[in-house]
Amino acid sequence: MLLSSKRDSTCNNVHIEIIRYEKALAIKDQMVWNLMTEVRQLEEKVEAETLLEREYEKELEKWATLANRLAEENTVLLREKADLSGQHPVH
Repeated sequence: MLLSSKRDSTCNNVHIEIIRYEKALAIKDQMVWNLMTEVRQLEEKVEAETLLEREYEKELEKWATLANRLAEENTVLLREKADLSGQHPVH
């Protein structure tokens, strides 16, 4: 009887430990899932921001090209004006 009681107690302790480990594993699994979800969301956000950044870059290139072209046209017009009025040309 003592042996049976000791065995039952050991089985009960093992069962309690199994339940504790299962709970710990469930918590770990949830934490891993949460982290994976967060990483995926951050990757999507970075991808969206990268696309937006590329669009901004293209727009800035257009504006820079336009500004350079207008500056060149302005220089040409100022030279033409100087030539017509007999003034020194703009450098």
